[in-house]
This record gives sequence, structure tokens and C-alpha cells, in this order.
Amino acid sequence: MAEPTSQEVSKASQSTPSLAPSEKQHFLVRKLQQYTGFTNTYNIVLFSLTAGIFAAFCIFRLPSLDIENVWGKAAAPGEWYWFRQGLRRIGMTVHLWSVLRK
Repeated sequence: MAEPTSQEVSKASQSTPSLAPSEKQHFLVRKLQQYTGFTNTYNIVLFSLTAGIFAAFCIFRLPSLDIENVWGKAAAPGEWYWFRQGLRRIGMTVHLWSVLRK
């Protein structure tokens, strides 16, 4: 297989314009802004940080949804008696699930 000559390499580089790394990054940020509807770059950054923190909180608190083994053992004395069955247990389960979702 023959090596390309310098003329062929220069023709190939002229026919396909390549963007510098910073221009590629700027292009991707602009596309992301257009797709999401943000007008400023810092809004995307702030939104991503906030959403990431909330997502991490929800992921780390998922074990508390095991109401019997985790929440029941950490409850105050006498509190688990009222929340272990019936409508109060359903209410506490719905409460725990809705708090994580919010």
C-alpha cells in the first residue's frame, strides 16, 4: 500500500474543514442550548448541577423506602407500632415515595 504524498494530504485537509477542539466544544454547547431551550451557557451548568445533586440525593435515599427493615428499625419507640399496618402504613409508604419523587 502506497503512502499518500504531501499534496494528497493537503488536498484532503482542504476538502474537509476540521474544527479546533475549542470550536467543537462551542458547537456542541450551542446545539445543546438550541435543543434544551436555554439562552445562556451558565443556565445549563446551573441546571445540570442542581439536577445532579437532587438525583444523587434520591439515589442515596432509596434504601429508606424499605419501610419494614430500614424505617421501622430507625423509628422511635412506639412509633412503629402505629405505622406497621393498615392505613397508616399505606400513608407512610405513599409519603416516603412522594418525598423522594419531589
